[in-house]
Amino acid sequence: MIRISELDRYSVHKDLPAKRYARGFQRPRILLSRTYLEIAIRSYGGKPKISELGCGVLDISGPYAAEKARVTGYDFNKQCVIRARNEYKSSIVNLIDVKDVESIDCDILIACEVLEHMQDPVSTIKRLSKNAKYLIISHPINEGPGSKITNGIHCWCFSEFDFKEWFHANGFNIIESEYFDNGKLHSMIGIGTK
Repeated sequence: MIRISELDRYSVHKDLPAKRYARGFQRPRILLSRTYLEIAIRSYGGKPKISELGCGVLDISGPYAAEKARVTGYDFNKQCVIRARNEYKSSIVNLIDVKDVESIDCDILIACEVLEHMQDPVSTIKRLSKNAKYLIISHPINEGPGSKITNGIHCWCFSEFDFKEWFHANGFNIIESEYFDNGKLHSMIGIGTK
């Protein structure tokens, strides 16, 4: 894990317009994330409680609200929260910075493309994954200091070792993981269970 910026790059997203990442170049990442979420839902058996960190407009978990799961999202972008609440009325979407969430009671925790933006992702995942039975994570791999790909909005550069450590250090065994291309970034996604 390499710190690539001392600034709180996560806060850059606070006032951005609400975007639907399920369209455009992020669409493959969203669909892949949903595939991993479906694995967790099927394995859970029943109607799980899903929590999505840095949920934006609930592109990943929103479509499962009501019928397949009880969905709760956490984001500090007011426009995203309003849009998510309007589109997925049976979900709960909290307007809060993830670092200020004390605990989460969920069966499935999603942290996709959010950890690299946080000031302290290690303690955040440790604190918020305690009660989860499944953990789904994705983030760029080996982005490197000084990367121009993301215009400096990432605080951290993670390796494949770091990716695996999110799961192992928090008591999860990786069920499945893979590399994928997310625009110009090379990323990993995976799911783990306790």
